[in-house]
Amino acid sequence: MKFAFGIAVFLWVLCGGIGAWMLDDFSMHDWKEIARGPITLHEALSEHPVTYPGPT
Repeated sequence: MKFAFGIAVFLWVLCGGIGAWMLDDFSMHDWKEIARGPITLHEALSEHPVTYPGPT
């Protein structure tokens, strides 16, 4: 159970870190955006959608 909780916390912080990096708000002094985890990642993907090259 502790292992599963550790994995969940790691994934939560990883999502927050990626989202904060995408929003250019990645600061180790301010953990607010990182702590919000998947919410931050969702906001980042909404502001900067992923585009794929291809025929239009």
